[in-house]
Amino acid sequence: VVGRQVLCRIDPSTGEEDVWMRHELAEPTAFAIDPTGTIAVLTGTDAGYGHAGVVVDLTAAALTPIPLPTEGVPFLSDAAWSPDGSTLAVVGGFADGAPRTFSRHGLLGSP
Repeated sequence: VVGRQVLCRIDPSTGEEDVWMRHELAEPTAFAIDPTGTIAVLTGTDAGYGHAGVVVDLTAAALTPIPLPTEGVPFLSDAAWSPDGSTLAVVGGFADGAPRTFSRHGLLGSP
């Protein structure tokens, strides 16, 4: 669909899309997978959950989106991982317009 990002998992045994693990964002702006290939970040206007950005643990049994905290501004314009994958920088979504940096563990709700 034009204007949407879709994150889904393919079952390697059947080659079929696992529709229970599908996540869509309308008006997408950025898609960033960390260097280890285990965490994806999608930004834009979230069609299913009302968040401007979500984090998805690609190693989890289900691709459950975790909202990025955006201080009430419903749009994130960009996201990028540090080269070692320890932090994520996001732009937009904050009242002061300044970028924010999140730790890898903080994004997944870990200390």
